[in-house]
Amino acid sequence: MGKLQDFRIELDRPGGNYAAGESVSGRVVVKLSAPKNVRQIKLQACGEAEVHWTKSKSQKDASGRRRQYTEHYKGSEQYFDLTLRLYGSPTGGESTTLPAGTHCYNFNFQLPSNIPCSFEHKHGHVRYTINAFLDRPWKFDHKVVSVFMVLAPYDLNAQQTAMVGIHDEIKRSFHCCCWMFRMGGMVATVKTKASGFVPGETIEMTVHHNVLSTKVNLTRIKMKLEKEIVFQSSTPHCERKKCTETIKKTEKDGPFDRQGENSLRIEVPSLPPSRLDRCSIIHITYRLRFTLVLSGFQRNVKRTYPIEIGTIPLYSRTDNAPGYPSVSVPTAPPIEHVSSTNTQASPMTSQPIGFVVMNLPPYSDTSQNTQEIPPPSYEECVSGSHKIEGENVEGLHNPDLQFAPRYLVYKPSMPMPCKWINNLSLIFSLVG
Repeated sequence: MGKLQDFRIELDRPGGNYAAGESVSGRVVVKLSAPKNVRQIKLQACGEAEVHWTKSKSQKDASGRRRQYTEHYKGSEQYFDLTLRLYGSPTGGESTTLPAGTHCYNFNFQLPSNIPCSFEHKHGHVRYTINAFLDRPWKFDHKVVSVFMVLAPYDLNAQQTAMVGIHDEIKRSFHCCCWMFRMGGMVATVKTKASGFVPGETIEMTVHHNVLSTKVNLTRIKMKLEKEIVFQSSTPHCERKKCTETIKKTEKDGPFDRQGENSLRIEVPSLPPSRLDRCSIIHITYRLRFTLVLSGFQRNVKRTYPIEIGTIPLYSRTDNAPGYPSVSVPTAPPIEHVSSTNTQASPMTSQPIGFVVMNLPPYSDTSQNTQEIPPPSYEECVSGSHKIEGENVEGLHNPDLQFAPRYLVYKPSMPMPCKWINNLSLIFSLVG
């Protein structure tokens, strides 16, 4: 009997990061120490979204006793599913002998342009996988799985509210003895330069306060970046589950003057874009939670402000601020196009897609645009990696596979010389 020493999937793109609509190419590597009977070597590529969570419930049985049980809520949708034959007969009925040694089988397929961004969570995911099968007669198949990252564009410039900053005026009256006596009040103004950000940028919130009371003090100012995820099931019925996570938080402790101005800053880490467009069972929103902590028995001032997290920065904001690209947008790493040389698989024609050069809006000033921010990088999502678990792990060659999505992060650092004569911006372009 032949012994399978190595069975793996190699992608031509280092890191396995792709834009929606791009072509994916690579090879399946099979290493045998002795000849082995096989029927086929197949490749299956698929993109799908799934949600799953449980609830503990109870009901009375026939004898009147209350019985505990677990109800499973599930939902799914599929974006594409294709299969390529890399080796063997088209029908898969006849077996052949695969000789000892290392064998490589190339593949190539194109991603649809209207698919959502990769996402991983304990209650659901949007996942893109490549599965290779070594079909053996009268035995379990050998299988190997590879997960790759798909980044779909979310352009903040296309969102009408993203460029409009937060501007909130807060007024609070102070009372004591069950609201019988007034003790003055407070006026506070909260501002940000914009409400749309990309990972790597710094959210700066400016707070101006004026405490019109000698009995009440402002003791602390707090800000949190929160993410809310809504999962929707279809089985056993339509149900929604909300999960709220604190991504980052910052605060400043007093004592504060009666009147003054303070700034709170949070750098946006690697995160999936808002909404998770084109996925109907997972929805993502972000917000800033702001708190003014007051002394004594006065209620704290609490506000929430929705914000957008995108993949393409705003061209400009109302004013420059630390960590904000204002005129030129960071460039992206070049996307290499690698073609397949496999003649047994059925490669699909494709065109490399990713970032394309386009002119900036008219308000850009070419005379002042002498520098641009270094290109963004892919960084592992702040939520970390998740184990890829399948329903049937029998014969799986890599059962302990872990995957963490990697999103674009724009890191303001030492500027580098401008590469373009005219004002240019790099944005995603999708080829349908």
